[in-house]
Amino acid sequence: MPNDNAVGQYSALDDILRCPLCQHALQVDAQQRQWCCQQGHSFDRARQGYIHLLPVQQKRSKQPGDSRDMVMARRQFLALGHYRPLRDEIARLLAAHQATTVNRGAYRLLDAGCGEGYYLSGIVAASDGHQRGYGVDISKLAVQAAAATDKNPDIRWLVASNANLPIHDESIDGLLSLFGFPVYREFARVLKSAGIYIQVDTGEQHLQQLRQIIYPQIINKAAPEDSAPAGFQLLQQQRLYYSVKLTSNSAIQHLLSMTPHRHRASQTGLQRLSLLTELALSVDFQIRVYQRQS
Repeated sequence: MPNDNAVGQYSALDDILRCPLCQHALQVDAQQRQWCCQQGHSFDRARQGYIHLLPVQQKRSKQPGDSRDMVMARRQFLALGHYRPLRDEIARLLAAHQATTVNRGAYRLLDAGCGEGYYLSGIVAASDGHQRGYGVDISKLAVQAAAATDKNPDIRWLVASNANLPIHDESIDGLLSLFGFPVYREFARVLKSAGIYIQVDTGEQHLQQLRQIIYPQIINKAAPEDSAPAGFQLLQQQRLYYSVKLTSNSAIQHLLSMTPHRHRASQTGLQRLSLLTELALSVDFQIRVYQRQS
């Protein structure tokens, strides 16, 4: 027999989930193993605990998203705590917004492009039960890693696409897109009126010292425009800049492998990096907070 409290917990999380094929509501069975809609589409809970809501019709490749090597490298690097200040700042921004909302029930937070779950796991855990988290990523390998490690009953891990979020309209209080691929029309659709969307991009000086080693010439990408995307207004923007020091070649290689630089760098640059046992780095993040317009 399933535990009634556990079933209630699942129901509280899943009442905003919708079928990615027909958009009808999904209902979980009593054993918490399968989610079905009224049209007969069904989705099983994987052994690791996540739900696969990415139909083959919405996949552009057999295994979309981050590779296993990228997922594992990101997990190893983030565990060192070098990006913890970013996670803490996002948690602060969300808590400030949560304090201003008139909300029946828990604050619902969606991480669109959650990867292996570092940011969502830490933020929801720090909320002391006041937030419900939904981690979405197109990479099954990333979501597998997140669900296998984080068993927090307040988080639902989903393999799905940002272009077709399996979430009902106007059901999310806060939404995150960190270094990802934002789909603004979908973000505006799932956010409640006055819900906020936090977008994080890398700044011009991010990992500058690493890039100087692996590239013959650095070309800084253009900064994102200050104008708000359709359906949103810009509430605030800020820069988070600090320095870190990596003290082993393994940490350096994990950082490299979790970024596109691994595949873009020259062999000469990669060879130079392989000889280093420490590296001081600039960390540069651009944080923008948008609010959904009614």
